Amino acid sequence: MSNPCTATIEARDGHQLQGYLAQPEGPAAAGLILLHEIFGITESMKKLAHEYASQGYRVIVPALFDRVAPNTVIPYEQPARGREIAEQCRLDHILMDIEAAARSVHDRPAAVIGFCWGGTYAYLAACDLDISGAVSYYGTRIHEHLHKKPKHPVQFHFGEQDALVPATVLQKIRNANPCQSFYLYHEAGHAFANAARNSFHAASAATAYNRTLDFLVRLFDKAASKPPTH
Repeated sequence: MSNPCTATIEARDGHQLQGYLAQPEGPAAAGLILLHEIFGITESMKKLAHEYASQGYRVIVPALFDRVAPNTVIPYEQPARGREIAEQCRLDHILMDIEAAARSVHDRPAAVIGFCWGGTYAYLAACDLDISGAVSYYGTRIHEHLHKKPKHPVQFHFGEQDALVPATVLQKIRNANPCQSFYLYHEAGHAFANAARNSFHAASAATAYNRTLDFLVRLFDKAASKPPTH
């Protein structure tokens, strides 16, 4: 018997990737795409998908490693292996797969929420794809793409103690996106929102989660109020 929480997504180049799907109890208010860290679709990502589904969203976590390493989930103790796989992934393929996931999850533009490696692609999705907006949690390589400008609202979350995104890099990101929402958590480090990791900072994670929910409500309310295009 197939897992009711799995879905097959087809990108426009014909590539098929898997996704983890979490459904709300009633009709979905909108669609969300969660972009995983360099560890793949972990149990933590699945739990988070259900948390957002409980807020009324239809949520999918696309398996962005599927083109180079299908069905791969990496233990948190092996980040080097995750980085190795991530380096093999092509930017255009990742964006194509996110685009396909967004089409599959709802009949109006979805929002994208990404973490670490996925946080960079959340930013790029806001620059290049037809989505409602994006939330980026501690995107480690956003600074390499600041020549791109978001076409949609973006909310940023960073820990001030994050050794992977130092203060000089944070300032570059902030300077390049002066009209976007930017939150810095003074006691938090990298991956502060992942309850399964030692870097988890509960207070910062809770505040960031609530800010994300508020952002999504405003984002989809604004989208719903737009007049139809002809």
